[in-house]
Amino acid sequence: MKQLGLLLDWKFRYTLCALLILLTPTWCNATSSAQDDAEFRFIAYGDTRGDGSESVSPLHVDIVGLYIQHDPDLIIHSGDMVNHGGESYQWPLFNDSMTAVWELGIPFYGAAGNHEVYTDVWGVSDDDYSNYLDYFDYTDVIDQPGETELHYSFDMDGIHFIILNTVEEWTYNDFTCSTAQMNWLEDDLAAGHEFIVVAFHNPAWSIRADRPERWAQAESIRNTFHSMFIDNGVDIVFNGHDHCYYRTVRDGIFYVITGGGGAPLCEIQTEDTVWQDGDVGFSDYHYCLAKVASGLLSVEVYLMNGTVADDFDLDVSAASPPPLFEGTTLIVVGTVVVIALLVIVALRRRAQ
Repeated sequence: MKQLGLLLDWKFRYTLCALLILLTPTWCNATSSAQDDAEFRFIAYGDTRGDGSESVSPLHVDIVGLYIQHDPDLIIHSGDMVNHGGESYQWPLFNDSMTAVWELGIPFYGAAGNHEVYTDVWGVSDDDYSNYLDYFDYTDVIDQPGETELHYSFDMDGIHFIILNTVEEWTYNDFTCSTAQMNWLEDDLAAGHEFIVVAFHNPAWSIRADRPERWAQAESIRNTFHSMFIDNGVDIVFNGHDHCYYRTVRDGIFYVITGGGGAPLCEIQTEDTVWQDGDVGFSDYHYCLAKVASGLLSVEVYLMNGTVADDFDLDVSAASPPPLFEGTTLIVVGTVVVIALLVIVALRRRAQ
């Protein structure tokens, strides 16, 4: 009987220790606040070009000064960084407007816009990206067959970012994705990713009032990509080109036009367009701040006066496994553990 008591005492001690080790982190995780989790932040915005003879909008410096106050971990630009990117002299001016970002060492990735290939006389020479490609270096994320510095992807903090080129094979009425880019995109999406953010310049849904020809172009964009995005679980798409803000949800995918980086603003049209109930739109300068923490991606859209003009959330909890126990399951497991410990104690006393 004494040996049985010692055996139970040994089992009791180690069982108790094991259960405490197992349950303590879980219990803490179940009661901790979202503030305890590390928060990943990124900025999404676009269309920072100037107007007329201006290379870069004078407002861009101010917008950069505003969004770096959020301490972002990443900057995504949806294109039209300068007015005439086919002219090499304009890129150092963009560089100057981004000084605060470069000094902080914040990673920056962008999509090519149509203005990236324009010249001072608005001529486009065979979609010449040479100045754009000379200025940026995205080779640190080029690691897949078929990937280029005009269409590429990378992972950061559990999010898969995809940058596409919608300027190549583009006209004012139509878009055709190059075979090389489409093949690469199909392979990239087929790899499987838990949470996907896509950025490209020309929007898939346009409500610009003064340029109805863009509605047909947008239709060709979504005819090319939208079904593929649905089939492969794309979560949110950031676009530019239209100098406004527009958010819509189509088949569970958030599409956001964030073209308020400094270029001349445009009017939006909510009637007789693709506008639907629940959409949000306005014509004002802005940027998007996305924050990821506790399985939630929260997007806040800031105007230059600091006002939050729109906000919405996406569930990214599927990107990470759920906790071992949560909610009522934790209570049930805890009750079972207590009962088991009481039984062990009772047996130990009877054996003595």
